[in-house]
Amino acid sequence: MIIYRKKRCRRAARATRRTRTQASPEEPRHRLLELQRQVGNAVVARLIQRTPRDRPQSTDAPWVKRPKRPKPKPAKKLPDIRARVIKYEIDKGRTLITIGSGPEQGVQVGMIGSLVHKDGREVTQAGDFTIESAVGRISRAYIDAIPDQIIADPQVVIKASRFEPESMEGKEF
Repeated sequence: MIIYRKKRCRRAARATRRTRTQASPEEPRHRLLELQRQVGNAVVARLIQRTPRDRPQSTDAPWVKRPKRPKPKPAKKLPDIRARVIKYEIDKGRTLITIGSGPEQGVQVGMIGSLVHKDGREVTQAGDFTIESAVGRISRAYIDAIPDQIIADPQVVIKASRFEPESMEGKEF
């Protein structure tokens, strides 16, 4: 008799559980779905997702010393590169010079430079240039100097110490 009553109680408990989980047609099945119907998917998604400041807290004990991150070392300044003009030509009204130093010697596109007199002083008038292309052991640049100035002062100095490479981070191509 006791066993029969236990089975009957279990059956009744199962039946009540079933009726609790089944919602009536008038009631929504889930509150979240009803909220989604009312305000839309985007609002509910923002509500459910974590925001960056909701990170879990550290489980370390307060007295534990955390290792310090090493500070990034500043980039080394490159020394200026001295080279010789090995070729010059007129291209579209400007003088195109070919320099006997390239990426193998540390020259990069975008570096600035200038012509240098035989005594080591920089040419002040129309002697400045920017490297346009650099391949192997040569580089090319347009300069506003006339060929006579280049013949008189065929030495150049490329100012690598002033060059800061441009970061490509965040740029689209």
